Amino acid sequence: MAKRKPNGEFSGLIGNLISYQVNGQSRIRMNSGTRVDTSELVAEVRSDFRVVMTLLKKVKSFIDIGFKDHTENRAAYHSALSINLKNYKEAQRLGKTDNYGWFGLSYGKLSGAENITATRLADGTIELSWEGTEPGRSFTAKDNAIAYAYLNTSDRFMRGPENVVRSDGKMIIQPGMLKEGEKIDVFLSFTVPNGAYKAKSAKNVSTSQWTGSV
Repeated sequence: MAKRKPNGEFSGLIGNLISYQVNGQSRIRMNSGTRVDTSELVAEVRSDFRVVMTLLKKVKSFIDIGFKDHTENRAAYHSALSINLKNYKEAQRLGKTDNYGWFGLSYGKLSGAENITATRLADGTIELSWEGTEPGRSFTAKDNAIAYAYLNTSDRFMRGPENVVRSDGKMIIQPGMLKEGEKIDVFLSFTVPNGAYKAKSAKNVSTSQWTGSV
């Protein structure tokens, strides 16, 4: 597991790379033991961490729920960091970092929705609707529906209304005051009903779904 130092550098395991120090200089090698030139790679890794960590910190209260049961003996935040770093690297490879489709607020095996639509209404609110379920995954009509909207220009997350369940099929998100040209990315997750939580179960939460930018 990578650890961040006060100077912003990282040491330890970062994906399939190991970052370490030799005579005060940053080094990175593959897990196989092969050394690689560090200067550009360290800068790239540090930049990727910064992008992912900046987003995670803004919505940490839900990240703690969304990744709580993903892995044993590991903090939810570290699981979220690892998975989102991998997603971000893949988005870079595919040239798809112009949106937040790679970003995940939760990770689990509870069913998501089959179809999701987010629409910005004339009054600035966002109508989020969903229907169907992911094939082969468990669900109940009373699963909690949890939505977050990321306001790109304002650089903040807004949570949707609470006490909305799967069977409602929709919710209205009130993003508040919007800056001119504000682009909003919307994410939807489901969690089991209150009282149905089972410790360490992958079925407590769904993998969050990005509904697109509005």
